[in-house]
Amino acid sequence: MKTILLRTDVSKLKKQQLLTYLNQTVEVVEMHQPATLQIDVMLNKLKALKPELEMLPVSHNDALAETTQLQAVNGEINNALRAILNQSDAMYRMRNVSNAEEVAIVMPFVERYIKATLPEVLSSTVNICNRMLSELNATADLKLAMTTVGMKAHFDEVKRLIDVAAVTSSTRLEIQTQREKSETLALKKRVSKCVSNLLKAIEVACEEHEELDYEPLKNGLNVLNTMYRGAQKAKETRWKSRPLAKSETTDASSVKTIAAVA
Repeated sequence: MKTILLRTDVSKLKKQQLLTYLNQTVEVVEMHQPATLQIDVMLNKLKALKPELEMLPVSHNDALAETTQLQAVNGEINNALRAILNQSDAMYRMRNVSNAEEVAIVMPFVERYIKATLPEVLSSTVNICNRMLSELNATADLKLAMTTVGMKAHFDEVKRLIDVAAVTSSTRLEIQTQREKSETLALKKRVSKCVSNLLKAIEVACEEHEELDYEPLKNGLNVLNTMYRGAQKAKETRWKSRPLAKSETTDASSVKTIAAVA
C-alpha cells in the first residue's frame, strides 16, 4: 500500500514558523534526490519564496507619515512642558504676597510631574501627562491656582497635544497592522500553493514512475507534517480548554514539547 501524503494548514503558521516550515520541507525533499524523482521543478518554485520570507520584517519600523507626525508632536509637548517649568521658576522668583498662596499650591505639582516627564520617551510622557491632567482636573484648588497665576493655557495646550498624539499613534498602529497582515497573508497563500503543488507533483510522479521509490521521501514529509499538525491541534485544544486551569497547563506543556521536537 502506498503512503498517503499528509498536509499542514500553512495559514495557521506564524511568520517565523512559516519560514522554518519552508526550510524544513525543502531540506527533507533535498535528502531524497529530487531531480531523480522528477520533482525538482516544483521544489525550486518553493525554494524561490525563501528570500521573500527572510525579508518579511518581524515588525514594521519603516517611517510612516504618522511616525514623523509623532516625532513633531513629541517636540511640541516637550516645548509646552518646558514653558510650564520656565514660567513656574520665574513665578517662584517673582512671587509676592498677592499670589504666595497660589504659588505654594502650584510649585509642588509642577515639580512632581514636569521634571519627571521631560526626560521620557513619548509613550511615557503621554502616560505621565495624562496622570498630571487627571489630578489637575480633579483638584478644584489646584485648577483655580493655575488659572490665577496664568498657567492654565499651557496645560490646555498639553492636553490638546496629548490628544493629537493618541489619535496619530492609533492611526499608525492600524496602518502597520493592516499592512503586516496583508503582506503575511499573501506570502502564506503563495507558500501554501507551492507546497500543495509540490506534494501533488510527488503523488503524480509516483504514478508515472513506478520504477522509482518515493516511500522514503513521503515518510520523511509525513514525519515533518505530523509534528506541525500535532502542534496546531494541541494549540487549538489549549484555547478551547482555557477556562479550565488544569487542562490549560497540561495542553501548554504538550505544545511546548511538540514545538521543541519540531
